[in-house]
Amino acid sequence: QRWPLGDSRMQSKLESSTAPKFMFEDSKMMDENVSAESSSPEELLQQALQYLGTGCQDQAVPLIRTAIEKNPDLHIALIGMGQTLFSNKLFPEASVCFEHAIPKIEEQDPLLVLAYFSAGLSRKNQGDKETAIKLLQRLTELKEPEQVMSKACYFQGFIALGSILSNEGRKSEAAKYLRAATAYDPGVERFLKECEEAMEDQSSQQSTEPPNLKGP
Repeated sequence: QRWPLGDSRMQSKLESSTAPKFMFEDSKMMDENVSAESSSPEELLQQALQYLGTGCQDQAVPLIRTAIEKNPDLHIALIGMGQTLFSNKLFPEASVCFEHAIPKIEEQDPLLVLAYFSAGLSRKNQGDKETAIKLLQRLTELKEPEQVMSKACYFQGFIALGSILSNEGRKSEAAKYLRAATAYDPGVERFLKECEEAMEDQSSQQSTEPPNLKGP
């Protein structure tokens, strides 16, 4: 039996693709619609993020696309586009956005946590477990962020990584990441216990196997 990603509450948290609140906290609301021709990439992005925040993805996508065309290094726009694609289950396209954004983000920027987490889930949902594991492992190597939203995303990455590893039979590795996540979310404890019990069962089976008595 495959180890679950979590209960329904945890599952919805891990696979939620709405734009995180911290992306909007410092945004100033614009009184008028932005003209794509005359506006800067930053202005287009600001309007698009407001649309995403209210669930108006159809209005957001053209603005984000135009912002990226004007400035390919606008990593926030890439993440915004990736989130929109992810929510529409266009996981390969979302992966492209997130993975292009990652090298453009400074390590101390909290958006790097979101980019690795989202890229990992996008790969997981394509069935590319190996790349998903690598991306999420890179997330766990980052410094724990201080912002509440970023911290939540950070430890959800640990949980997602533990889930994938456990389902791949790599129980001891999974337990390491789940153990770290319990400090943030005690609810992970029961999944950690399941993983540790599976490790004990596996160890017990190995110890009771008869030795290989092949002759010379």
